[in-house]
Amino acid sequence: MRYVNFSQLRSFHAVALTGNVTSAARLLHVSQPTVTTQLKQLEETYGVELVFRMHRGVRLAPVGEALHKLTMRIFALEEEALNVLTDASDLDMGQLSVGAVGPFFSIKLLTEYNRLYPGVKVSLTTSNSSDILKKLLDFQVDVAIIGNVEANPLLTIYPISKHPVVLLVGESHPWFGKKSAKLSELENMKVVYREEGSETRKVLEVALANRGITPSVVMEVNREAVREAALQGLGIGVLSQAEFRPGENLHMIPINDCEIFTEAFMVCLKERSDMRKIKSFLNLSDLIDPFGLHDASKRKEDPEFS
Repeated sequence: MRYVNFSQLRSFHAVALTGNVTSAARLLHVSQPTVTTQLKQLEETYGVELVFRMHRGVRLAPVGEALHKLTMRIFALEEEALNVLTDASDLDMGQLSVGAVGPFFSIKLLTEYNRLYPGVKVSLTTSNSSDILKKLLDFQVDVAIIGNVEANPLLTIYPISKHPVVLLVGESHPWFGKKSAKLSELENMKVVYREEGSETRKVLEVALANRGITPSVVMEVNREAVREAALQGLGIGVLSQAEFRPGENLHMIPINDCEIFTEAFMVCLKERSDMRKIKSFLNLSDLIDPFGLHDASKRKEDPEFS
């Protein structure tokens, strides 16, 4: 593959612009001998004469005039490239991909981010915690908002909120209108679980196992289908309170004899945590942080946190 030495080309361009080597060196912030050497090397490499050396400065030779027309375009494009990179680093443009376990509080963050940085195009992918974490590790998303995640040397993890796990039933269920329930009351009851990989499901299963309680799992579905299954009377749905949306025919029941909750974390790859578009998003964590958990001193990568 043929290529031209860019440093030599830059020196020629500066000489062509300024009309002499001294001014070209000053423009490039290099020494005069450096410009002289690079210009001479460019001529010798291709066996051409680019400038006529005059007593006071230089004058472009015919080949130099033709080359200068090209270098004007080349370095104009370089300036455009610098503008693109600068604008992106200043959050005036670019893209940010966010993966989240649900749109509920992530939408609030995305709305605020869009208000602050309207030039950045933001996309949202939703799934369960396991899937979103895989996407983060595969560079498919820039930032993840997920449930409980284990400390990992590859990750920077900010705890941002806690949400109780609640039960929900439709109006045809005997528990409709029930103010609260004990965990033991789920023994042999028909329950609609979230799919494998759901943090809500994980924490409930741990709590049930610790107490030796075995419900009758009739269905395993995604978040949206839990609500619909409960409405249809298929069983008791299980969701995080943050995911519950009231409806005339749907009733939420808190668990009153034990604390079962999911935690939300903002997560990014540690090697990318200083990228401006990612860092600026992480700084919005206080919008959904009623407990002050996002303090950098409590990042889960720290031994004291884990």
